[in-house]
Amino acid sequence: MSDDGPGFFYYRCIYRYPWTDQISTTIEIDENFHTAVYTPVPKQDHAKQTTWLKNCALPAVEADIRKWHIGMGRNYEKFNQVYIKQQDFKYYKTLPQYTTGPLKGQPFGRQI
Repeated sequence: MSDDGPGFFYYRCIYRYPWTDQISTTIEIDENFHTAVYTPVPKQDHAKQTTWLKNCALPAVEADIRKWHIGMGRNYEKFNQVYIKQQDFKYYKTLPQYTTGPLKGQPFGRQI
């Protein structure tokens, strides 16, 4: 990982969403929600990356999660940051990309 030149702050996670169906009271864990966000930056800066995580990435991830679970036909527990399972949080010179399917070659995640 080089710290010179332009690149991206990148954050990817899975949300481990506890839920029950409309009939049952059994709690299940849904780990199907994956999201990633990134922001172009002029160079690596650890302090700015930590601030970006707190002030930009995590609020964007929370908004994605809240939007995703609406209308799923399940009773989801209220959003709780403890259910976020971080997969990737780093500076990249080039973004991770889809390797298969119709999005092959495009960045994995959305710019914020």
